[in-house]
Amino acid sequence: YRQFRVEEYKKPEFEVIVDAPEEPITLGDSFKAKVTAKYYFGSPVTKGEAQVKVKRTSKTARFYPIRPWDWLYGRGYAFYQPEHTWYPGWKGWGCIAPPSPWGNWRNPQEELIMDETLPLGPDGTVEVSIDTALALELHGDTDHEYSLEVDVTDESRRTIHGSGSVTAARHPFEVFVSLDQGFYDQGDTIQLEAHARTPDGKPVQSDEVAVTLFQVDYQDGEPVETAVHAIETETDEDGQLQATFQAPDAGQFRVLVRVSTENGVSIDGGRLFVVRTADFDGRDYRFNTLELIPDRDTYAPGDRLRLMINTEQENSTVVLFINPVNGIYQDPIILRLPGKSLVK
Repeated sequence: YRQFRVEEYKKPEFEVIVDAPEEPITLGDSFKAKVTAKYYFGSPVTKGEAQVKVKRTSKTARFYPIRPWDWLYGRGYAFYQPEHTWYPGWKGWGCIAPPSPWGNWRNPQEELIMDETLPLGPDGTVEVSIDTALALELHGDTDHEYSLEVDVTDESRRTIHGSGSVTAARHPFEVFVSLDQGFYDQGDTIQLEAHARTPDGKPVQSDEVAVTLFQVDYQDGEPVETAVHAIETETDEDGQLQATFQAPDAGQFRVLVRVSTENGVSIDGGRLFVVRTADFDGRDYRFNTLELIPDRDTYAPGDRLRLMINTEQENSTVVLFINPVNGIYQDPIILRLPGKSLVK
């Protein structure tokens, strides 16, 4: 048998509206939120109190181009560029990889900013002010979301809930850059796609966009860039732009997309990538400890996958394991790199 419980239902007599900024604010600024409680017949809830809780969580804005298998694998499944956090300025223009489905990812921990019970005014409202300066000082390397949860209790002891949220962002928008291949052979056509988006996902249209290709060399272990190609273009009404250019000499390159707006704000997005020749060994360049980069984002049955393997140390030995298929586990492939880079 099964047990169940029947409770009395009462139609709500009033509603609670949390009026907070709809557009993202600048991290470090203050914002105000207004709580309004009013009966459905139009009069304000004049005798009551509002319990206001404000919580802060870190928030990371990510954008990935639409791919044909997003419905199955999720947005960003074809992301194959490593995070080069060691490269100067990468956190300002680089793109964070999507969380892998096998990773032990946890939701950002909430911080309670405010928990107060405030009396409603004669017009049924109460106003709260939140300062994000402390979040900028302590956690200024990420964006934040402030969630407001409000419970209003009137004189009949009925409690109605309302909520709202505000995004506090470091920048008014971000520029996300993607390339059509993981790496290139000398002479290939490079197809670039960039998207300018606000923290709440709205497109940014601009007719002042500079796309610059830098060749990267290293002196005393530090990257030195030389501009080898530059174009002026614009983003469309969807905040998108596309550009093509030929892969120059073999080596490491950085492409930078700078989007400027009428109010004088300029935001950068970019990618670090490799152009290869048959004898390219990568010993003159810097990579992460281990990088596995396929040449394309999607393959059909029977296609040949070219996998570029980069290492931080020269002459490394890499053991490559292939996932088992139908319970059959293939022998591992042992690769000995002549320098720091090899294509298998």
